[in-house]
Amino acid sequence: MKYFSGYFYVQVFAAFVIGVTLMVGFNTHATKNIVQRFADDGEELVAVTHAGAKALGQIDIARLARDAYAAHFYMPSKMFHVIAEELRQIERDLK
Repeated sequence: MKYFSGYFYVQVFAAFVIGVTLMVGFNTHATKNIVQRFADDGEELVAVTHAGAKALGQIDIARLARDAYAAHFYMPSKMFHVIAEELRQIERDLK
């Protein structure tokens, strides 16, 4: 009995593989449609990720950190105002 409980994850994996094999064998067209949807979603995620990385590359983080530090040094409550204003500007730029 210990053998079956000790290797339960292997049995689950085997059942999954057998299930996928049967699904592909019996219903090839539906399986192709499912995989095509995943591929399309993957391409869209890659495009969104590249656009986000490009947008992040355009933000001048050094200037933002310098302004926030200077605002904090002279007036601590102003630091949050500067950060909030920069975040609003970034949000406007991304739209």
